[in-house]
Amino acid sequence: MTRNAWLFTLCAYGLSWALAAAFLAVGKDLSDPSAKIFLVTYMFGPACAGAILTKWRGGDQWRKCLGLSFRVNPWWVVAWLTPAIVTALVIAVSTWLPDISLVSFADGVAARRGGALTAEQMAQIKPLWIIVLIALGAGIIPNALAAAGEELGWRGYLWSEMRDKGFWRASMTIGIVWGFWHAPIILMGYNYPTAPVEGVFMMTLMTTLLSPLLCWVRLQSGSVVASCIFHGTFNAIAPLSLFLVAGGTSFLVGPTGLAALIALGAANLVIFVYQRKVRA
Repeated sequence: MTRNAWLFTLCAYGLSWALAAAFLAVGKDLSDPSAKIFLVTYMFGPACAGAILTKWRGGDQWRKCLGLSFRVNPWWVVAWLTPAIVTALVIAVSTWLPDISLVSFADGVAARRGGALTAEQMAQIKPLWIIVLIALGAGIIPNALAAAGEELGWRGYLWSEMRDKGFWRASMTIGIVWGFWHAPIILMGYNYPTAPVEGVFMMTLMTTLLSPLLCWVRLQSGSVVASCIFHGTFNAIAPLSLFLVAGGTSFLVGPTGLAALIALGAANLVIFVYQRKVRA
């Protein structure tokens, strides 16, 4: 990585990790009602680091450094819909794993809650197609706005620093940096509550495989806005992969399990084959 990339990484880690340390120092954990506010604020460490480094370098080219362009193009739509396709693939892969089966959304909710739902609870569950539409809508607002806290750093500033290293080297490096940045909250029990230490490495594998998809829409669209839309929509719709299957653990199913790693690996292969075909 370049000197500026290292400085950015240290700054992004320092800001977010210091916030996590303060959260723990006051006796809070992820079960506390304030945890949602903490997690969203934690996400803005990379964006703040990018803004600080951009200002430090002069600040006159901040849009270029952060990858900000609001010119709408078809890749924004690709970024919006691709997470739904990836989620469907995660669900399909999950059913290929041992002792995991496809179930209805209502049954999946009951399974994740650890017991049968009452008639009143069943009546409150919306049809799956409505849930999908809500997730897609949330992917743009508010999720994309929250995701900007990360994307302005990872696919904004850091991509601008790393892109000359080549697509795969840059995107994979960003994915690794992005993954370990999650370490404090993973160790608090986020995503992998039963095995947080192993979860840090599992999360890093997932972000390393997800990063090329985000970098791809960033590259093709010419704007970090596309990666914000992708990230926000993925966060909104990918959890559905947990509620449409029965069985498995967080290491096997869902957006951070083995099924997701396989699905994302397949998506990366599609990008690789496409690049080879275009170059040929």
